[in-house]
Amino acid sequence: WDVGTVPLRLVAAGILAANAHNAQAWRFAVGPRRIDVRDDVSRSLGTVDAFRREIHLSAGCAIENVALAAGAAGFVPTVTLTPTGDPALLARIDLAPDPSVQASELYRAIPLRHTDRFAYESGRELPADVVRGMSGLVDRPDVRVLWLVGPAERTAFATLTVAATEAFIGDAQQSQDDYDWYRSTSTEIQTHRDGVTADAAGLSPLLRSLGKLIPASQASNNSYWLAGTRDRQLPTASGFAVILVRDAADVAQRLGAGRVYQRMHLWATTRGMAMQPLNQIVERAERERVLGGAGPIGRGLTALVADPAWQPVMPFRIGYPTTAAPASPRRAMADVVVGAP
Repeated sequence: WDVGTVPLRLVAAGILAANAHNAQAWRFAVGPRRIDVRDDVSRSLGTVDAFRREIHLSAGCAIENVALAAGAAGFVPTVTLTPTGDPALLARIDLAPDPSVQASELYRAIPLRHTDRFAYESGRELPADVVRGMSGLVDRPDVRVLWLVGPAERTAFATLTVAATEAFIGDAQQSQDDYDWYRSTSTEIQTHRDGVTADAAGLSPLLRSLGKLIPASQASNNSYWLAGTRDRQLPTASGFAVILVRDAADVAQRLGAGRVYQRMHLWATTRGMAMQPLNQIVERAERERVLGGAGPIGRGLTALVADPAWQPVMPFRIGYPTTAAPASPRRAMADVVVGAP
């Protein structure tokens, strides 16, 4: 992934970033001293992501990887978010040569970072130094992390997440839009090279093997997702957190929050920890807004954050892995590079 010409090596790092549903809704315009990151508006999560919040967070993750790879290649990156009035141009990354720049430990973690949907080690608390270390990675005044590590906070988050998941799969359109990104069989995985695969979904070895032979129905996929969330992912987490911003509708703040998430996930990877976004609460709260106003999940989310000055954009869980999370497929470079900026 880190071979070839320098600009394309940076793009290769960006492609490996965390991204919602593995939709890879990004394009890169590449020049010798500049890379533009663009929103691939042809790729959408539909009602799962009604306001493209998750697409922008994902692009922020890619931007962070590109910036880290620039340093490893001997460049100082200058990142400008939403640099013009073009809503599809999410970031401009200017590259200034500097042979003194060295690769960081976060850069070296890029190929090792994977979203881990499997069970984590039960009963392990989140050390205070991990919370401090990850909070210290936030570099924007309009982004902060709300940690939910006490017993009452964790229970509240878990209860609301299960309720949001149940409401999600009970919504025919939202459930269908989610299922459209599930890749079960080997043929589907190799054809699309995107989406959440049977390997990466956190299923048992038997279910993974069966899923590659026989496509999972939407109903069975919903059942596995709810059971996995309720019985495996939530109970085994060492803690939960929610990335907050001042204005959840602001694209630059979403991108900045995505950069923070990617940085934190890479940091956790260097310390042998696992992470997974758990976006059901925010996805469902947004869906309630589209359908007519604040509903039970939105009200629960407001109570969980408990600060009207901050708005949630990305919940996640963190813990200690019990198995090596598999890599997810990525589209070819030719599919995401669109020429010069």
